[in-house]
Amino acid sequence: MHHALSTPLFKSCVLGLVLLSLGATAAALHKDPVSRRLSLFAPVIPDELYVSAWRNGDIVVTFEDDQLVPIQLRTRASLTDGCRWLGIETLTPIDSRTFAYDYSEVILDCEWGAKPAQKTPRTGVVLVR
Repeated sequence: MHHALSTPLFKSCVLGLVLLSLGATAAALHKDPVSRRLSLFAPVIPDELYVSAWRNGDIVVTFEDDQLVPIQLRTRASLTDGCRWLGIETLTPIDSRTFAYDYSEVILDCEWGAKPAQKTPRTGVVLVR
Protein backbone atom coordinates (compact mmCIF):
# COMPACT_ATOMS: atom_id res chain seq x y z
CA MET A 1 0.00 0.00 0.00
CA HIS A 2 2.86 2.36 0.76
CA HIS A 3 4.19 1.78 -2.76
CA ALA A 4 0.81 2.66 -4.29
CA LEU A 5 0.75 6.04 -2.50
CA SER A 6 4.32 7.05 -3.26
CA THR A 7 4.23 6.36 -7.00
CA PRO A 8 1.47 8.89 -7.87
CA LEU A 9 3.12 11.39 -5.52
CA PHE A 10 6.51 10.85 -7.22
CA LYS A 11 4.94 11.27 -10.67
CA SER A 12 3.20 14.47 -9.54
CA CYS A 13 6.48 15.88 -8.22
CA VAL A 14 8.33 15.02 -11.43
CA LEU A 15 5.53 16.51 -13.54
CA GLY A 16 5.58 19.65 -11.36
CA LEU A 17 9.35 20.01 -11.78
CA VAL A 18 9.06 19.57 -15.55
CA LEU A 19 6.33 22.22 -15.79
CA LEU A 20 8.28 24.58 -13.54
CA SER A 21 11.37 24.09 -15.68
CA LEU A 22 9.44 24.75 -18.90
CA GLY A 23 7.91 27.89 -17.39
CA ALA A 24 11.31 29.19 -16.29
CA THR A 25 12.76 28.50 -19.74
CA ALA A 26 9.89 30.32 -21.46
CA ALA A 27 10.28 33.29 -19.10
CA ALA A 28 14.01 33.43 -19.79
CA LEU A 29 13.42 33.39 -23.57
CA HIS A 30 10.74 36.12 -23.46
CA LYS A 31 12.22 39.50 -22.66
CA ASP A 32 10.23 42.67 -22.21
CA PRO A 33 10.87 45.55 -24.63
CA VAL A 34 13.45 48.05 -23.39
CA SER A 35 13.21 51.82 -24.01
CA ARG A 36 16.47 53.74 -24.29
CA ARG A 37 17.34 57.41 -24.77
CA LEU A 38 19.57 58.05 -27.80
CA SER A 39 21.86 61.10 -27.93
CA LEU A 40 23.27 62.27 -31.27
CA PHE A 41 26.79 63.63 -31.63
CA ALA A 42 27.37 64.91 -35.18
CA PRO A 43 28.69 68.17 -36.64
CA VAL A 44 26.16 70.88 -37.46
CA ILE A 45 26.73 73.46 -40.18
CA PRO A 46 25.48 76.83 -38.87
CA ASP A 47 22.28 78.13 -40.55
CA GLU A 48 21.63 74.79 -42.30
CA LEU A 49 18.47 72.76 -41.77
CA TYR A 50 18.46 69.03 -41.01
CA VAL A 51 15.38 66.88 -41.47
CA SER A 52 16.18 64.83 -38.38
CA ALA A 53 14.45 62.81 -35.69
CA TRP A 54 16.77 64.70 -33.28
CA ARG A 55 15.38 68.14 -34.22
CA ASN A 56 14.13 68.63 -30.62
CA GLY A 57 16.98 66.85 -28.80
CA ASP A 58 17.39 63.25 -27.63
CA ILE A 59 14.93 60.62 -28.79
CA VAL A 60 13.60 57.48 -27.10
CA VAL A 61 13.62 54.17 -28.99
CA THR A 62 12.15 50.86 -27.82
CA PHE A 63 14.21 47.72 -28.50
CA GLU A 64 13.00 44.10 -28.43
CA ASP A 65 15.72 43.35 -25.85
CA ASP A 66 19.10 44.77 -24.81
CA GLN A 67 20.73 43.99 -28.17
CA LEU A 68 21.27 46.91 -30.55
CA VAL A 69 20.12 46.32 -34.11
CA PRO A 70 20.55 48.48 -37.22
CA ILE A 71 17.93 51.23 -37.43
CA GLN A 72 16.88 53.53 -40.24
CA LEU A 73 14.82 56.63 -39.40
CA ARG A 74 13.01 58.51 -42.17
CA THR A 75 11.64 62.00 -41.58
CA ARG A 76 9.72 64.11 -44.11
CA ALA A 77 9.42 67.88 -43.95
CA SER A 78 8.50 70.89 -46.06
CA LEU A 79 11.27 73.46 -45.72
CA THR A 80 11.37 77.20 -46.27
CA ASP A 81 13.11 76.65 -49.62
CA GLY A 82 9.77 75.54 -51.12
CA CYS A 83 10.72 71.85 -51.27
CA ARG A 84 9.67 68.69 -49.49
CA TRP A 85 12.63 66.74 -48.15
CA LEU A 86 13.24 63.25 -46.81
CA GLY A 87 15.93 62.91 -44.15
CA ILE A 88 17.38 59.41 -43.86
CA GLU A 89 19.29 58.59 -40.66
CA THR A 90 21.02 55.22 -40.53
CA LEU A 91 22.25 53.82 -37.22
CA THR A 92 24.67 50.88 -37.28
CA PRO A 93 25.66 49.22 -33.98
CA ILE A 94 29.34 49.59 -33.04
CA ASP A 95 29.10 48.04 -29.57
CA SER A 96 26.45 47.57 -26.86
CA ARG A 97 26.13 51.35 -26.19
CA THR A 98 27.10 53.07 -29.46
CA PHE A 99 25.79 53.43 -33.01
CA ALA A 100 27.63 54.82 -36.03
CA TYR A 101 25.43 57.57 -37.52
CA ASP A 102 24.95 58.49 -41.17
CA TYR A 103 22.61 61.24 -42.41
CA SER A 104 21.54 61.94 -45.98
CA GLU A 105 18.72 63.84 -47.64
CA VAL A 106 16.53 63.43 -50.70
CA ILE A 107 14.42 66.16 -52.30
CA LEU A 108 10.96 64.69 -52.84
CA ASP A 109 9.52 67.61 -54.81
CA CYS A 110 9.57 71.42 -55.03
CA GLU A 111 7.11 74.19 -55.74
CA TRP A 112 7.41 75.83 -59.13
CA GLY A 113 10.33 78.30 -59.09
CA ALA A 114 11.76 77.05 -55.77
CA LYS A 115 15.51 77.03 -55.23
CA PRO A 116 16.39 73.93 -53.20
CA ALA A 117 18.73 74.36 -50.27
CA GLN A 118 22.12 72.68 -50.29
CA LYS A 119 22.16 69.07 -49.15
CA THR A 120 23.98 68.56 -45.85
CA PRO A 121 25.11 64.95 -45.38
CA ARG A 122 26.90 64.18 -42.12
CA THR A 123 28.24 61.38 -39.98
CA GLY A 124 28.70 60.96 -36.24
CA VAL A 125 27.84 58.69 -33.34
CA VAL A 126 24.73 58.00 -31.29
CA LEU A 127 25.14 57.06 -27.63
CA VAL A 128 22.60 54.81 -25.92
CA ARG A 129 21.75 56.03 -22.42
